[in-house]
Amino acid sequence: MQIHQKGFDFNHTNKLINSGHFDAAQRILSKAEKKLPKNFDVLYLKGKLASSRFQLDHAQKLFNRAMKYAQKPSQKEQALFQISTILYHNRQLIEARKLLESHIDGNYKDDKFTHQYLKILRDTKDSHKINEAIPKLIEHDPKNLQCLGLCLQCLIQSQQIDRAIETAQYFLKNNLGLYPDRTALMLLGCYEAKGDFQEGYKLLKEFDVSNSENEHIKRQLAKLDYFLSPTSEKLEKFREYAESGKKPFAEWTLSTIELGQGDFEKGIPRYEKRHIAEGKTIRVHFLPYHDLSTGLPQDNSRILLSYEQGLGDQVRFCRYLSGLSPEIKKRIAILPEPRLVPLIQRSFPDIQCYPNGKITLEHLKKDNVKTEALMASAALLNKNLFKKSDSGYFSISKDIQDSVLEILEDGKITIGVFWRSVKVNPERDLWQPSLEDFIEIFRGKNYQLLSLQNSVTDKERAIFKDAGLTLIETEIDCRDNIDGLATLCASTTAVVGVGTATSEISAATGQHTWVLATKHPDRWYLNATYMDKHYPNMHLALREVHTPWRDTLKKVRNELEKLVS
Repeated sequence: MQIHQKGFDFNHTNKLINSGHFDAAQRILSKAEKKLPKNFDVLYLKGKLASSRFQLDHAQKLFNRAMKYAQKPSQKEQALFQISTILYHNRQLIEARKLLESHIDGNYKDDKFTHQYLKILRDTKDSHKINEAIPKLIEHDPKNLQCLGLCLQCLIQSQQIDRAIETAQYFLKNNLGLYPDRTALMLLGCYEAKGDFQEGYKLLKEFDVSNSENEHIKRQLAKLDYFLSPTSEKLEKFREYAESGKKPFAEWTLSTIELGQGDFEKGIPRYEKRHIAEGKTIRVHFLPYHDLSTGLPQDNSRILLSYEQGLGDQVRFCRYLSGLSPEIKKRIAILPEPRLVPLIQRSFPDIQCYPNGKITLEHLKKDNVKTEALMASAALLNKNLFKKSDSGYFSISKDIQDSVLEILEDGKITIGVFWRSVKVNPERDLWQPSLEDFIEIFRGKNYQLLSLQNSVTDKERAIFKDAGLTLIETEIDCRDNIDGLATLCASTTAVVGVGTATSEISAATGQHTWVLATKHPDRWYLNATYMDKHYPNMHLALREVHTPWRDTLKKVRNELEKLVS
């Protein structure tokens, strides 16, 4: 970046954007553009500003303009990388891949572009491209652990798990990479993807002898040990270690065990620890963190509760908002994903709800929002938490429900269904049953099945038809129209599906919801003690890894028959 041009300090402007002072940066850049309309730095920073404000289409045009006026190859690369990032965020993965391939052209020397390319290969699950790129990447820089991690993710996502294990084992055996403990944890991830928890435990047990002070090794070892054979003695031993000093990640792992047991008083405060380990801002809104276990801020300001994880987690944490006192509701604002906003605003009309990415630091200051915490922290403010209720906490749209009921056959039992797509993991049923197995729950029954699936393929329609089952599809986008999806769930007699966010949305409406899933140490929340606190009508149907789905499916079929009878 050039520092000064005709009185404008571009380095200073860049810092303003990075620190969230968007309006100040906009004023500087507007003046700069009048004097320097064809200047790369001005256009690049304008693109960066637009991107920071989530005006992605506008930002892409600005970066394209900036490339036209680039005077150095490095400037062109800067703009090109930003364009690829925008395409990636817009899920235009094929376009982003082609753009990066034209730049990389088989040369993987630039880590920034290489890592971006690997993320795209991972998300597209393109086995051919993955197998073509990985040997070259490893040969180019065998000690780059970030690159190795992305390579392993690509192999796992493209169902080449055995090859991922062999690759990680090769790195560990030959002591490649600067941090063998990190390589061991990557290998653990490969074993867990295969469901081979015993082998993962064996690996860490052997590794722990020479890495006794590595917090991540110890916490993963304790997690697997407790998962494979839970005892109170093991838990107490791990608690002593986690509480013996500054071990935020160990405390977080401990919190997942405590929460799984229903111990929210201990679990929730620990759950926050990994986000405040170094006193850093927990989200991108530049607000200081406030520990809600100490109560609300003393200066009468408001606090922003931001989402931290996936859609299902956000839905579950909304449970903590129900039952808050009117005084507390006035003191908080929440920041969920945009697609959740209409449903949350209807369900909690007296809580300020910002759509994620649509606010700036200036907006927050105007609303007297000075500090930040995570959505899970609302549990610490709720004295009526988990008060017994047979209903859910999401309010559905009556207008949408009326239109849904019009297409359903009167007097017929309606079961909402969603399953593992045949487009995802078509040859594996490690974590979720195949569609061919799933429909055995309904075969021979006179149910009308209402699709809650993101999208249905012709192959999936044929599987239902061949089984003599009627599948009703609506025009509601079940991925982005969460308001509509919640209404579909509430319009059925019951819902049956796999362990995704849809199951939590359904249960949050109060609907009877059966969830088919496989036991896994990282899916600690799929625990009846924990889920019962959030959803009174959720029914978990869990099976052990590598065992047939038959008995689990039969159990759901029988329970469903009892409910509808």
